[in-house]
Amino acid sequence: MEAEYVDVDLPAARLAEWRQTLLGRWAKSAIRFLTAIDPTTKRKDGKPSFVWVTTDEREKGEASEKPFPTWAYIGQVFGLFNRNDVCGIQKSRQVFMTTATLAYAFHLAAFHKNQKVQLSKATQEEAEILLEEKIRVPYSRMPPWIQEALEISDKPAKRISFRSTATPRVHSSRSTIEAIAQNAAVRSLRGGTTSLLIIDEAALQDQLSAMLRAAAPLAARLICLTSADGGETGGEAFVNFFECSPEAMKRLKPLPLPLDDLNEAHEYGVSAENWMRDESVIAQAIKEL
Repeated sequence: MEAEYVDVDLPAARLAEWRQTLLGRWAKSAIRFLTAIDPTTKRKDGKPSFVWVTTDEREKGEASEKPFPTWAYIGQVFGLFNRNDVCGIQKSRQVFMTTATLAYAFHLAAFHKNQKVQLSKATQEEAEILLEEKIRVPYSRMPPWIQEALEISDKPAKRISFRSTATPRVHSSRSTIEAIAQNAAVRSLRGGTTSLLIIDEAALQDQLSAMLRAAAPLAARLICLTSADGGETGGEAFVNFFECSPEAMKRLKPLPLPLDDLNEAHEYGVSAENWMRDESVIAQAIKEL
């Protein structure tokens, strides 16, 4: 269910100025945007105006709507994405990685011009479902002014297009996020037509080896996610490409999982729990504008 929002009581010109400042700050950091609370609106149900609200598949109804978490490891992963053209993540399930990666892709496409982001699954239909659940649904829950500023297309199901012309109130990136099947991913990489390719559940894609070979010489940006198993069709290709042998794994530093992140200090100087929910933090954010 979509929340109802009202603007805070401020002169229209001042409100518009603050919102432009917020967009400028959010553009610089995906984690800051996704974990933000909008200080310029209030929800009629009294809950904070979280910018990006995800769906917890383990819950039902309104209880399934959860703000993007401030787990420290998510920020570390985003840092890896920013610093490396090719990233491979061998993950367990229910660690929020696919959800976080697609939210990162939204930020990339929304705030950076002419990005062509593609999401590869074994079939295009599977990729379209992810676009709907992980991007379109959280987008529909954002405060209306942010939706207007970062306007996206409703159709087709396989492609999200960002507005191509800017107005004083609307940001323009001319970027797209497209759901594709694995064979289309191979063609895109060989043709050099993608800015970022996200391969989800790579172990289940039998053309993974061809995708990885195509990406390597082009230095194309690639994020490869999988709960890899050498017995699956793409699992062996993933392991071989990223050298996930026992010897290689000893050289890698594992990222901490989210077990105690909500009790640890957040990078912004307050605990993650307070940074997300303490009204004094929201008030300070308003003062800083």
